[in-house]
Amino acid sequence: MIRPIYVVSALAVLAIITAIMPSLDHAGARLFFCPNAEQAWCQKNDQPWHALYHYGNYPSIATGIVGLGLALYGYLRKQIRKRQIGLFLVVSLVVGPGLIVNGILKPLWGRPRPRNTIPYNPEGKQYRPVLSPDFSGGGKSFPSGHVSTAFYTGVLSFLCRTPGLNVALLATSLAYGCLMGITRMAQGGHYLSDAVWAACITWIIIALCGRFLLKNGR
Repeated sequence: MIRPIYVVSALAVLAIITAIMPSLDHAGARLFFCPNAEQAWCQKNDQPWHALYHYGNYPSIATGIVGLGLALYGYLRKQIRKRQIGLFLVVSLVVGPGLIVNGILKPLWGRPRPRNTIPYNPEGKQYRPVLSPDFSGGGKSFPSGHVSTAFYTGVLSFLCRTPGLNVALLATSLAYGCLMGITRMAQGGHYLSDAVWAACITWIIIALCGRFLLKNGR
């Protein structure tokens, strides 16, 4: 059985590394930056990046809707376990990607996106390290909402008790989250650190919600 603390710890280590090594942000951005092209982020509208940007949140939205249905069914039928699972799916989505990432941090942190930052945009703002917020506003790079929503699919591995299947679900979720991170970097929308911190925040919320909403934390 995979314990959430292992996932959270691994993501936290990666998040700390990106915070103390801002050069990783620029290294990641340069992979997709095309200074001599008509469109500086020349892969922005390429596939699969374009499709992932527009439709990549659908799996998580569908999971949340299923969770809402389970919660309502559990309340009406007085089935505690289904109610717990439903609430876990809904609350972890609403609080993590919804409230904390998109509702609080993104509008308040003020970090400029790569495409709005020097040197990728000569008329842009100065690059700001991930842990140096600018509360005066003007940027919505930190953290990545799309990446947070993609990593939210990890709730399925959290719930699964079948050996092997839970590992497969976790691996799929992590791969999907990484793919979404690459998508947003390819479009000049986020730095590497924005993606890693979004993943870490999301999994912390998943672990906390599981601890308080599911019996025995699972």
